[in-house]
Amino acid sequence: MMNDSLPAILTLEEVAQYLRVTFDELEAELNSKRIPGRKIGEKWRIPREALEKWLNSTVDQQPIIVAKLSDLNKKNVKVRASQSDKVDLQPSPDNKTTSTRKKVTQNGYNKNKANSSRPLRLISGTPEASKLYQEAAIAKTEKRFEDARRLFKKAIDAGAGTQVYEAYFNLEKENGYSKEAEKFVKQAIAKFPKHSQFYNMYGQMKRQAKDYQAAKDIFQQGLSKIPGDVNLRRGLGHTLFEMGTKESFEEAGKVFNELSKDGKLTKNDQFYQRFQLIQENPHVSNAYQFFQNLPEIIVGIAAQRPLPPAITQQAVIITIQINHPILKESFNLEGVFLVPCYARTPTQTDIVNLRDYLGSVNPQSSLGLLEGKSVVINPSLAFIAVPKNDEVRDRVMSFNSEGSIAFVPLDDAVLKETEDAFHTLENLLYQYLGARNLYNSNQPVSGRRFFGREKLLMQLSEEVRQGHFLGIYGLRKIGKTSLIYQLRNERLKEEAIAYIDLQGSAILSTQNCASLYWELERDLYKRLGQSQDNNQITHLLRLGKFERFSDLPENGTKAELMFNEDLRALLDAMSAGNTAFHKLVIVLDELEHLLPVDGKENIRGYREFFALLRGLAQTERYRGLLSTIVVAANAAISERGYWERLENPVFSFFQPVFLPPLSKDDCHDMIVTLGKSMSVYWEEEAIETIFTETAGHPFITRVLCSHLVDQDHRRPLTVTVTMVKAEIPQFIRNEGSKFQQITELLHTHFPEEEKLLKKIALEEETPTSLTDTELSHLLGYHLIELKEGNYHITLNLLRRWLRRRAGINE
Repeated sequence: MMNDSLPAILTLEEVAQYLRVTFDELEAELNSKRIPGRKIGEKWRIPREALEKWLNSTVDQQPIIVAKLSDLNKKNVKVRASQSDKVDLQPSPDNKTTSTRKKVTQNGYNKNKANSSRPLRLISGTPEASKLYQEAAIAKTEKRFEDARRLFKKAIDAGAGTQVYEAYFNLEKENGYSKEAEKFVKQAIAKFPKHSQFYNMYGQMKRQAKDYQAAKDIFQQGLSKIPGDVNLRRGLGHTLFEMGTKESFEEAGKVFNELSKDGKLTKNDQFYQRFQLIQENPHVSNAYQFFQNLPEIIVGIAAQRPLPPAITQQAVIITIQINHPILKESFNLEGVFLVPCYARTPTQTDIVNLRDYLGSVNPQSSLGLLEGKSVVINPSLAFIAVPKNDEVRDRVMSFNSEGSIAFVPLDDAVLKETEDAFHTLENLLYQYLGARNLYNSNQPVSGRRFFGREKLLMQLSEEVRQGHFLGIYGLRKIGKTSLIYQLRNERLKEEAIAYIDLQGSAILSTQNCASLYWELERDLYKRLGQSQDNNQITHLLRLGKFERFSDLPENGTKAELMFNEDLRALLDAMSAGNTAFHKLVIVLDELEHLLPVDGKENIRGYREFFALLRGLAQTERYRGLLSTIVVAANAAISERGYWERLENPVFSFFQPVFLPPLSKDDCHDMIVTLGKSMSVYWEEEAIETIFTETAGHPFITRVLCSHLVDQDHRRPLTVTVTMVKAEIPQFIRNEGSKFQQITELLHTHFPEEEKLLKKIALEEETPTSLTDTELSHLLGYHLIELKEGNYHITLNLLRRWLRRRAGINE
């Protein structure tokens, strides 16, 4: 039975390796249709199942001496398969095989066959050797390896042929007996000095052990006996290439060029592909040799097809697998990484494209090749080979400080380092990775940088699919926008979504909702246009086709009407099943900028805007197709019945969702995961203490962790509970503005709640005059909790800060 890991459709190389024959031999059998296969273009493809059936059907008929099938014909050689005819050819006392019809030399050469250019080859040996070989093969299949070894040895003593020697060598090698295998293959070469497969097996064994000089000598020895053998030439070329010196690279080029001229190089020969790429780009050559010379790092080539043209058109990609314990421990660099090699200095766009691609990588996707095998890359880091580090250093540092994807540039001066290359690389990693602080980030996140809230995301996704209107409320920096990003980019990515951050909206300058209609439809138009499935319906979004609001006719006075008509046309198409998506979702972030709260000026038309959304949602034929999400610190849109003495059209229409802090497990995951990418590790008790102090507030947690790692720049670093407790007083002094932001929110919107929070912090009596709504705000914001009949502040750092501001030192 063939190896179960082999694919259903096999290549010429896979079958030749499995049958242990040369490419020429296999192609001859395929062309003569003696082995099942089909030629597609210029490439052979062999069904694994058909090959197994062919092998099984020939087992019981196999003669003891088998001539190369393409050399047999009825006129000059007859090999009989019946049991009674197995004595056609017998070994003579001088170890030469004789026959009443033909004479075959020890090495399989038919001296009497005048018109044959292909010699016969001794396969199994004597009848006794063949019988012992079959028993040994069965024992090996049944994993009775000691029995197999004993039977193989007996078969060899009984006059075995090359097939038995090959099988015994593979048994010893596969079971880890490399010394015995090497000793045995040397004996096989001495007995069969013109059997190329023995040199090939021996040379490949040395290659795998990275003893390239020995492998080179073996392949050359074989070629001195069998000049022109394709497998030996290939093995020599691959070995010379892997030796990684300038001289061996030039020698490999000569071998590859000769094989190419002879038509013996397949297009998917990875070593030849590497050779061609390296010839075309000097940075590839420098990068390849740099990593090749480093200990416990394997160099490969990235598959070109899955990588986007925006990357491959600008750089040649190699891959490296880092197995070095120091690099793995110090920088958490485990797995396979991309190394784009740029012929020129990469632009900001080049690095953005690479970052965005790494951010979109599926952790299960095979994106590269190492030693001929598909591999999954680690998207947290990419090395980039560039002409000069100085030209990209600041740019890369900026990217590295933004998130969990990092870049380490390697210029020609570094790549040509030979005396102390490892420490050069180690110092660069400290410079670009050890110095960054991933906890210090104020930007919303999604994808792999988003932590937790799985249950809430599932709940929100279901609410949207039911067409509900949602209001997501929470403290500043609690992660509302990150939650929306994750919902939009991961959970609802198959739906039609229009997202606007009102903090950057044109309504702030126009003071009119006309620009909001255009912004929403423009965002929707661009998002739908990114998918071919939706291209056919973007023509319905007339308002969204305008690139700028100032381009709208009549100064945008008809924006509301066009928005209404366009959305109705889109919803009609959805209702008829003519769209690839099933829901239209409108998301308004930083809602406070639209409503007349905090003394802000009135944005004209805001009531009409919300009335339109409600009207569309309640239209019978659109029921369940439209959902709207608003995001704010203040839940006023859901709670106030009137705005400026006029009725609120969406009063109690938005289902309120107060965003909680991270759970204990999610907080732990965030701290540990970000830390690993910086070579920062945490005692469990230290994480417990942080959660107790921050109550899982993601921003406060990250700010505290950032403060802690900035106190000690050693990497790797282990943060202890002692270090955490020692830094808390200084942290409260330095980061008071973070807590003041929370109290200012209460002071602006909920002054009674602010007073209550202070009383709880000072352990004064809780006033009983608060309404349920006022109390619900503090509970909804997760600032207080009820324990044993008393209210307590959940965020202990906030409690400490409030007491310190009141003059109580702890």
